[in-house]
Amino acid sequence: AKIGCAKYDLSTGEGVAMEQWYLNMGEVPGTPLSQIVGIYSNVKPEDRECLKTSLSRLVHGETDHDQGEVRVRDGEGWKWVRLDIMEAGLEKSSPILLLMNYDISELKAMEERMLKAEKSERLKSSFLANISHEIRMPLNAIVGFSSLLGDEEDGELRQEYINLIQTNNELLLGIVNDVLDLAKLESGTMTFDFMEFDLRQLIVETVASFQIKVPRGVALTYPASLDSFLLRSDRIRLKQVLGNFITNAIKYTSIGSIILSYQAMENEVLLSVTDTGEGMSEEIKLHVFDRFYKGKNSADSSVGIGLALARMIVVAQEGTLSATNGINGGAKFEIRFYKGTV
Repeated sequence: AKIGCAKYDLSTGEGVAMEQWYLNMGEVPGTPLSQIVGIYSNVKPEDRECLKTSLSRLVHGETDHDQGEVRVRDGEGWKWVRLDIMEAGLEKSSPILLLMNYDISELKAMEERMLKAEKSERLKSSFLANISHEIRMPLNAIVGFSSLLGDEEDGELRQEYINLIQTNNELLLGIVNDVLDLAKLESGTMTFDFMEFDLRQLIVETVASFQIKVPRGVALTYPASLDSFLLRSDRIRLKQVLGNFITNAIKYTSIGSIILSYQAMENEVLLSVTDTGEGMSEEIKLHVFDRFYKGKNSADSSVGIGLALARMIVVAQEGTLSATNGINGGAKFEIRFYKGTV
């Protein structure tokens, strides 16, 4: 059962211990207890202080029994040990301590697996509920406007219905594609095709492909001064990430601009999408790359799945992501690739 026991005289620093007690404490059997008790050199530093506090409380008569769980060095890692310290009697007015310990590493590992399983189940249920809601919204629009289309004789109104159906078709397709890509990333089956390409040309193409989706009053642009730059990455996936950023910017920008740019420095390449939209609350900034996060304040924005997917794709290519509010309002999303990964 990996249970150890020791008896220790505080007045003399002498005592006896079972071999298992030494092993549980990461010590060599036979080591004088005075070199272990109160020192605990193999106990993790943050746990060591708690253990010393427990011993002090016993010495000063504040309690006659204390217990806790600590991490003890085990090779290159740590094992969990439960400790029980109690008074076993008095000798010359100094307490005799009974020191019990139990190796509970297997129990901790089992608890961790159970917690992970429970968390996974909660995430799965939450994901299904949220994705059902995300899919239902464009699907309802498609079904609803399709049923109205056949009875509508006004040509302009028919065209408006057709445009709305097309918009929701694209939205629905985007959600399905994001879910499939997310599943590939999590299962480790997504492959990346790394190649050298002109980053400026990619930005030009990306801006051109989104022009039709930008609302009136908003300009989607890139700096005219951008120079050509050869970047080694997965061109298709990087364009997908930039597209997710632009889609998010369009959603929250009703007037002003959305600027796609990059800056090549000595040790890194920094890509950015900056908008003049609503910006983000402090709460949303902390969770903007989480899946389906909704702010506690009803006035806060919410996030879906696109930005979470963008983060996973960038991290898989050894890059980093950040999101901040702009100096003059709006939001700024950045991708950073460091030297050696580009």
